[in-house]
Amino acid sequence: MKQKFSKSRSFRYGGIATAITAGFIVVVVLLNVLATTLYERFPLGVDLTSDQKFTLSEEAVNYLADVDEDVVIYMLSPRETYEAYDESTGVPLNRLPRIADEISKANNHIKVEYIDLDANPTFAQKYSEETLSQLHIIIESAKRHFTISVYDLFDIQTNSSTGTQSVTGEKIELTLVSKILSCAMDTVPKVSFVTGHNEDTASLAAFKQLLSDNGYETNEISLGSDGIPEDTNFVVIAAPKLDYTAEELRVLDAFLADDADNPTLMVTFSASYAPLDNFDAFLSEWGIKAGDGMLVETQQNRYFTNSPNIAIGNLGSSEYASSFASSQVPPVVANSKPIELLFTSKGNVTTESVVTPSNTAQTVDADGNPDETGTRSYDVLTVSKNTRYEGTTEFTANVVAVGSNDFFNASSIFSCINDDIIMKIYNSISGREGQDVAISTRTVSDTAISVTNTQAVWIGIVLFTVTVPLLLLIAGVVIWLRRRHL
Repeated sequence: MKQKFSKSRSFRYGGIATAITAGFIVVVVLLNVLATTLYERFPLGVDLTSDQKFTLSEEAVNYLADVDEDVVIYMLSPRETYEAYDESTGVPLNRLPRIADEISKANNHIKVEYIDLDANPTFAQKYSEETLSQLHIIIESAKRHFTISVYDLFDIQTNSSTGTQSVTGEKIELTLVSKILSCAMDTVPKVSFVTGHNEDTASLAAFKQLLSDNGYETNEISLGSDGIPEDTNFVVIAAPKLDYTAEELRVLDAFLADDADNPTLMVTFSASYAPLDNFDAFLSEWGIKAGDGMLVETQQNRYFTNSPNIAIGNLGSSEYASSFASSQVPPVVANSKPIELLFTSKGNVTTESVVTPSNTAQTVDADGNPDETGTRSYDVLTVSKNTRYEGTTEFTANVVAVGSNDFFNASSIFSCINDDIIMKIYNSISGREGQDVAISTRTVSDTAISVTNTQAVWIGIVLFTVTVPLLLLIAGVVIWLRRRHL
């Protein structure tokens, strides 16, 4: 008697094979949906560049691990707009979306949103005090926000002959991480640059950028008309050419006397600094005097590019300098006025030497004639402190003196620790010890093993047009052969 087909061996095995096929198709569909969902939340990619420029650095990951505030990175253009700016455009923004993705993955408090200002013009109304445009970035927390322009993401040099600008370095990661950390801070230190007496504030552009990169806010004030805002932590006077009035100096005295939050004045000189009676008398109370002439190095193996006025310096005895005692990289002295410390201790005021020229340096006048007394002991960077106590609580006001604005520009030309020393001082004074953001700037040229558009197309063809269908075909053939022999 013939067996019913529904109970036959062929039916049973055929049913199993059909169920396997259907299950396989369901699994493929589910995996595709899952992969799409995961990619939208955690974009995947293979970084084939030689310097891993699309991968977040270990330093950045460590900084971001401490962020415990919700922060949103608003990208004010569609993602594909940023990605279209590669190295060939001269403004390589194509790294920005990938780095933003990496930052978001590093800390779940940080989100990334793309806002098309053309499609969503009401978004800008929330920031009516600012002029927003395409490609801008806003980093925002409940405490504050920062607006970043394209120019903030790159080191840009201007050709002095032609006036043309070119990108020489890229600091996307540094800028984003430092602003995120600043958004999460309870307070952001504020630095005010004094104007009104022909101060050379313009040549401190590199220093302002260094402060911004490390989460400080900067502004400009006039001692006469503005006074010093109450929330100011640091005041900077850059190589003034005109003297200050007695009233303006009283404003500085009052600022330093309110020593609950370590108020600090930083004064810079220049090689051509001329005596200013009132201002020099004010500095002398802090043990500081601008010496005569300009520092030059007498030993050729200690100066750069045949320029004795740009030379290797030494670390002083200050506690700020001791942190760099084991460094193989030196400070650099550039076009510096010699600073003389008038005393080590006087009343509540003490003075410290942070950076000095070498013991073979000397001073020369404007005509290049050396000081007839030969080499002497000078300083290039000093810190004076006025310390008092209420019980066991210490209160300190500080005056930092720097021999030249070029001290802040040396790091962009030479391998030196000038920026590190300055940020050590500022972070120590403002209670942010160890919070300087040490992420290297990247060069814009890259010997990359990159995937071109054509290669990407072929990868897609091979992977999705050939490989996946081939695997499905093989699976189908195997199942068909098994069913055929049932």
